[in-house]
Amino acid sequence: MKLDTKIKYAEIYNTSHTVLVVASYPDRTNRSIKEIDAVASYTDHLCGAFAKELAARGKKLVVFAQKIYGKEEWYIERDILVIRVWGKGSLFAYLHILTNLLFFTKVKTTLIQFEFHQFGGNTTTVAFPLFLFLLKTIGKTVSLVMHQVVMDITDLSGHVNIKKSSVLVPIFTFALRMFYKLTSRIADTVTVHSAILAQRLKEITGRNDINVIPHGLEALQGICSKSDARKKLGIPKSDFVIMSFGFLTWYKGSDWIVDEFSKHKKAGVQLIMAGGESPNLKDKPYYQKFVTTIKTKAAGKNNITITGFVDDEQIPLYFAAADLVALPYRTLMSASGPLAMTISFEKPFIMSNALMPYTEDTDFTYALAKTGVSLKDLCFPLHSDKFWQSIVWTKTNQKQLTSLSTLLKTSRTWGVVSKRLCDYLEDAGFSYQKKSDILESESYVSYAPSHS
Repeated sequence: MKLDTKIKYAEIYNTSHTVLVVASYPDRTNRSIKEIDAVASYTDHLCGAFAKELAARGKKLVVFAQKIYGKEEWYIERDILVIRVWGKGSLFAYLHILTNLLFFTKVKTTLIQFEFHQFGGNTTTVAFPLFLFLLKTIGKTVSLVMHQVVMDITDLSGHVNIKKSSVLVPIFTFALRMFYKLTSRIADTVTVHSAILAQRLKEITGRNDINVIPHGLEALQGICSKSDARKKLGIPKSDFVIMSFGFLTWYKGSDWIVDEFSKHKKAGVQLIMAGGESPNLKDKPYYQKFVTTIKTKAAGKNNITITGFVDDEQIPLYFAAADLVALPYRTLMSASGPLAMTISFEKPFIMSNALMPYTEDTDFTYALAKTGVSLKDLCFPLHSDKFWQSIVWTKTNQKQLTSLSTLLKTSRTWGVVSKRLCDYLEDAGFSYQKKSDILESESYVSYAPSHS
């Protein structure tokens, strides 16, 4: 990039009323996240609404994103200045961010999205607290959004390829806790997407000011009918279609649900695995073995379809075609993107007991009470008989489950989420020279709207 181009953009966006986001972000011509990560999709949707909310308050938005094909770029889209300066997996990723901040000396507020492997592997993860510390030393304030909170590495044993009996388990668990303590101590504010994640962070770090803002949802319109979607996808009209959406991973139970359908073929019931390989794990041999096992079990089974990565324009078709979305997670480590997408489309869903803590969120509790859906109907243990019993129940109670998604959607659209995030930053003070009551409260911040 030419220096004069950088200076031109910096003259517009280098203000004390600018918020600077550091996160993965999709390409400007190809919005697919197939080769990036899920945070790129999250940031894309968040920033679209966030920029509008900031503009209404006289503020601007800059995004420091990863390079695409190793190319540095500066450009404006949707009134957002996008600066591609860091390379995923590069030892100099954080250095490139810090040096480019020299163009934005007046910008004080940084909003950092963090998910493991977003910036690279173990080395960049270990260096992340140092990066936050350096941001503070050059006068920036750090608002950190933690997408994952894991207290014990055994919860992710199959995901990270570590046996529960391994001597590495206590070492990695200790390292995880130290990571959370360091990052939380450095950050001015910390936000998570669920009350259970806030509770975990509080237990690990002792912070009482963890902010809870849900994973945002799109307010989707113009979805095609179920019959049209099935016609386009070649799905029989009369079948009861259960969909599992998202990247194929161990912690999401992708192998578990495929195994269930490979062993128990039910007349007129089929499974669609709408997702492909995780871009963060695809180069790891143990993960390739995991995916191969799933595909082998599904091979030749006419009641199981594995689509591979689903392009954005195809996503509405699969959700329209599905009767039910199943989330057979083995563990809860982050806000579920597939659950957020399911609620966006107002689809019926059931989830494993591992995700039951989501129901403790204020709006979730309200929606359950309002619709009369009980936890025993909504949640199932990873046990064959219980899972199939849940399927039978959903066939006659889809209207209740649809109403549950509809209610949850009202408090979780990106517009609502962006407003809450802006309120939070303003309550804390963009300069962070004072702490507001919201930061000193013993209780977690509620994001659900009041209900009368």
